[in-house]
Amino acid sequence: LQSRGLSILSELMQSDFMQGMIDGHLIKSSSLCPSDPKFGLAFELNDTPFRATHDLVDTIIYASMAVVQTIAIVFAQKHTSVASPVTLDMPVPDDAKLIDLTDLSSVASWADMALAEGKSYLGGMVETNNGDKVLGISSLLSTVLDDNGLMTFPLADQGHGFDAGGVKLLLVDVSLVGLDSFEVFDVLNTTDPNTFSNNIKLETIGVILKLEMSVGDNADPEMVTVALTLKDIEIDAGLSVAMDQDLLGSLRLGSILNTSQIFFCVLSTIHAAGLSDFVMRIGDISEFSISGFIS
Repeated sequence: LQSRGLSILSELMQSDFMQGMIDGHLIKSSSLCPSDPKFGLAFELNDTPFRATHDLVDTIIYASMAVVQTIAIVFAQKHTSVASPVTLDMPVPDDAKLIDLTDLSSVASWADMALAEGKSYLGGMVETNNGDKVLGISSLLSTVLDDNGLMTFPLADQGHGFDAGGVKLLLVDVSLVGLDSFEVFDVLNTTDPNTFSNNIKLETIGVILKLEMSVGDNADPEMVTVALTLKDIEIDAGLSVAMDQDLLGSLRLGSILNTSQIFFCVLSTIHAAGLSDFVMRIGDISEFSISGFIS
């Protein structure tokens, strides 16, 4: 079961759906960087729908059995899922001059300093407004988390669900848990001319799904909550990027050193990006629960 579960994650992380999300954010970043000629422009993003494979559907059905909770907790300790590295097809303009990530000094005199500044901020300790010391990535994400430390995506108006056989199911929202529990955020380490290696550790990470379910044509919907929280997570991921040297060199130094803009400005110079490998280690499953309709 643990192998099946982690295979779902590996397949999702390297799917066209995830690639479409990455590409969409790269396009959007150009409109958010003051140094980019496309700053302030509106872009129409074409979302790539997620296409499940037969094996993925089979795994989800299997995992929905009541015995999953017991088996997962017993056998999920200290395991590793290793996805085979893949060769990414990253289309770039014919005249683009791509950056050699192992030698950023060829880009501009400040390039190495900018990369070091970004790594230092994200992975180093910073002081919050109340005097606490947290990782930079935690400080950055705190601006989008609610009072309970959750990042919630409302989905009720997007119609994600199904209606079949008198059973109606609608996904209301998805909340991510544990984005305030980073312990290590060691990212942007170059391993070859087009790849960054990244190591991330979290105390916890999880997801809460809220769904409306009803059985029968005239039945009132009931709220169902599915929660899964993992403990002691470590992720090693290879990120391959095709970054344009001329675009990066044209950025103003002030935009790069301003931590509120650095991510959008750097992302705006990337033609394509994707995960070349993904390894995840899980210490334990601290929570798996289904409440509401079946309680």
